[in-house]
Amino acid sequence: MDSVEPYYHCLSGDRRGLVELPWHWSLDDAPFLLFAISSPRPIFTNEHILSIWKAEFEAIREMGGLINLVMHPQAIGRPSRIQMLRRFIEFTRGFGDVWYATCSDVARHWSSQNDFDPQDAAINPFIRV
Repeated sequence: MDSVEPYYHCLSGDRRGLVELPWHWSLDDAPFLLFAISSPRPIFTNEHILSIWKAEFEAIREMGGLINLVMHPQAIGRPSRIQMLRRFIEFTRGFGDVWYATCSDVARHWSSQNDFDPQDAAINPFIRV
């Protein structure tokens, strides 16, 4: 959640690790839509969520960053929410420079365009290889 652009992780010995595809809670459906009896909280309206996603999209696109939308079937899978997702996709397709791709495709493309530099890579203390 510390960037809007992919980046490399650095393994021990300054070796290239995974390409991180950053995401943020604001582009995840769960904080807006999931509900539990044990910890009740309001469920956001589709209009509220769509306005946040559009604003995030416009700002990140302007920066040339990655929009990594996270969807959970139990959250986004309701009929009105699928309609909201379709409206968001329709909105983003109105921009001619948007590429829809799998995470694997994004990671491959980004790594083909960016050399690994241990000084710029994220040090992940949880990866011990």
